[in-house]
Amino acid sequence: MHGMSAGQGLTTTSVSGHGSVAILSDGPAICLEVSPQYPVTVDPQAYLGSSGQLQQGFVTGVNWKSLIGEGSGEPFSLQFSGTGRVWIQPAER
Repeated sequence: MHGMSAGQGLTTTSVSGHGSVAILSDGPAICLEVSPQYPVTVDPQAYLGSSGQLQQGFVTGVNWKSLIGEGSGEPFSLQFSGTGRVWIQPAER
C-alpha cells in the first residue's frame, strides 16, 4: 500500500530472512511504537517502513478545515494498528 499511497505504483518491497537491509532517510529516522491501545497515524510521504503484527489502513484528512484551506494538505494518512514499530523520516520525500 505504501507505494500506491506515495504515488510510486502499486507494489512495495517486502524483506524477510537473515542479513542486513539499508533504508535511507532524509534525516534521522524516528521509530514509533504501535500497540492496540495506541495506533499510529503517519503521513504517507514520511513513511519508511514497519515491522511486527500490524494492520495498515487509510484515514482521510478531508474535513471542514481542509475545505476552507486550513487543513494539513494531505488527502489521507496511513494508520497502523496492532503491535509493532513504524519508522518515519522527519522530512517528506
